[in-house]
Amino acid sequence: MQTKTYEKLRVLLANARRELQEVADDHGGFLNQLRLIQRSVDAHEPSDEELEATLRAFPETMRPMRVRGGAPAGEGSKETRKLWEELNQLVQSRQEDRHNA
Repeated sequence: MQTKTYEKLRVLLANARRELQEVADDHGGFLNQLRLIQRSVDAHEPSDEELEATLRAFPETMRPMRVRGGAPAGEGSKETRKLWEELNQLVQSRQEDRHNA
């Protein structure tokens, strides 16, 4: 993983985990998945499977959705939505790389 992407993902993971600590009772499983991927990111190379599992673990209410009436739908927090967007982009990029290889 490129250093810039690694650092960005590392910061986003930490920020999202911090936000989720407040709602850990509702999203404990997701928070645990973030801890697992954090270890892989800290080791500098999360696998494609780990990234995809983390993306799938996002609760529906925390995924960015279409804007309705000028306000974003869902109750996801800002940092968690940023993490979802970054993971989604990274997973899609890796899938394209595998397909083109």
